[in-house]
Amino acid sequence: MGSGVIIGVVDSGITPNHASFMDDGTMPPKPPTWKGSCRFRNKTLCNNKLIGAIAFRGSRRPSPKDAKNDGHGTHVASIALEVLLITPMFLGLPGHRIEHSHLKAHLAIYKACSTSDLRVMRDIVAAIEEAIKNGVDILSLSLGQQSLPFYDDDMMIATLSAIRAKIFVCMAAGNSGPYRKSVENGAPWILTVGASTHDRRVSATVKLGNGVEVEGESGYQPSTFNATGNIIFPGFGEGKYRDMSVNVKAAGGVGMIVLDTSREGATTLSYDYVLPTAHVNYTTARKIVNYLRNTSSAATATIAFNGTKFGARPSPTVGFFSSRGPHPYNGGIIKPRYPWTGVNILSAWPLDSDQIRMVLRAHIFNFDDGTSMATPHLAGIAALLKNIHKNWSTATIKSAIMTTANRFDLDGNPILDDYKEHINHANAIDMGSGTRYNDTQVSTVAGSLVQCSIVGSIAPEDLNYPSISISLDPSKTKSINRTLTNVGDANEVYNIDVEEPKGITVVVSPSSIQFSQIGEEKNITLEFSSKGMPLNQGNILDGQLQLDSGKHFIRSPISVTIL
Repeated sequence: MGSGVIIGVVDSGITPNHASFMDDGTMPPKPPTWKGSCRFRNKTLCNNKLIGAIAFRGSRRPSPKDAKNDGHGTHVASIALEVLLITPMFLGLPGHRIEHSHLKAHLAIYKACSTSDLRVMRDIVAAIEEAIKNGVDILSLSLGQQSLPFYDDDMMIATLSAIRAKIFVCMAAGNSGPYRKSVENGAPWILTVGASTHDRRVSATVKLGNGVEVEGESGYQPSTFNATGNIIFPGFGEGKYRDMSVNVKAAGGVGMIVLDTSREGATTLSYDYVLPTAHVNYTTARKIVNYLRNTSSAATATIAFNGTKFGARPSPTVGFFSSRGPHPYNGGIIKPRYPWTGVNILSAWPLDSDQIRMVLRAHIFNFDDGTSMATPHLAGIAALLKNIHKNWSTATIKSAIMTTANRFDLDGNPILDDYKEHINHANAIDMGSGTRYNDTQVSTVAGSLVQCSIVGSIAPEDLNYPSISISLDPSKTKSINRTLTNVGDANEVYNIDVEEPKGITVVVSPSSIQFSQIGEEKNITLEFSSKGMPLNQGNILDGQLQLDSGKHFIRSPISVTIL
């Protein structure tokens, strides 16, 4: 369960005396490789679970504690460990249980997001460098900035140093979706994480005066609601979710219904509103608006709260806000590369927050959403893999995660995109435009002198990456190579199949490969050509490379951009 693996979290700090970070006596001792420190004034706040914490703010060393009005660092740190906890109540949900697997990995906190000026980037880089010195195994960074060329991006350069130190790095893709080219943290050496939904809903039913009932969500679940006053209908983009409810309550409203637009589509959120609220998707919002427009008498509505429901469908789907590719500087690597649950994630929150109404203050939790919440999930998975396969490289761990990802939902259907209410499937992320760096720029990224004329160059599509992204002139044929390493069992035969992009022929040779031992490498070639049907310049076509031994199944997504 991740024993002996150290997860470093670079964020806004932590609430150390929260139950999520207390050692219950079952944690193994901190690894002898740990070289970090505990910078809380009270050193007993660190233990065998939370083994270290340090904060950065220029040359000063403030407290690593999370701010009570933020909570972001506490939230993501708890997700990385997925602690087993049970609470008697959360925001009015009687008997609501929180049950997660209890990782035995250790946690190291690096507070580097405590200011809002240019010092933040300097502190983030300093935090990464400190984590390298301290001996962490995994780095989880739920943060980012506007994309830059890698030679101008100090954070990406710092993460490359971490990779060289054999540290697995996962970072958030950003929350600027559903717009193209909005993805952040696009360096090929890190795992860039998008956000998807899950099958849990904290249900709130809106009952309209015409008898129509529609489903929504809300993290605030009062046992009774007598709608004798005004229920306000703000649009999704009119402010922060909880702030909306604060303003509505201050204005005398007794309830609120948050209406999605076509941009938000099917994504609904379970926040700790301060008054009865339901957040409804775009289809439902249109039904409510039609009722308001067409009723001949005074419009009425009430909200019924139904607690937590499981088995929601479709699930998972891609959250509308999850940033999309292509990344402008990633050189033809599909980014983001992996979606994980990042919508309505219930996790730890600062103890002294006035936003949460809980019986046990040591068990305060809050819903939050974003690729920030998805990223630490992958850090935990990486910790499990690193514990089981101690000789695996960071690239091997990333490849294992990427090639075993499921592209179908729980019902076996293609995963849908919440944007525009599930009109489209969630396609493989587009490839980047590619870049050409000179010796100086490459040397800046590498941190050492590099002469491109000596090293040579390689096309991005020829990198031995677990995904395949190429550009294709329909009048020509293009071939790429991949080297596969057996990490399964000895004496396995894999049959190779291709789900071809529409209008594209893909020939793979050989059509099957046989491994005789673990660690053995085999080469395959993929040849791409047009089938002769019309293909428009700029079209992005998706397919899959699939290898199946009958025991193990892996896949690599294929993205073909037409020139």
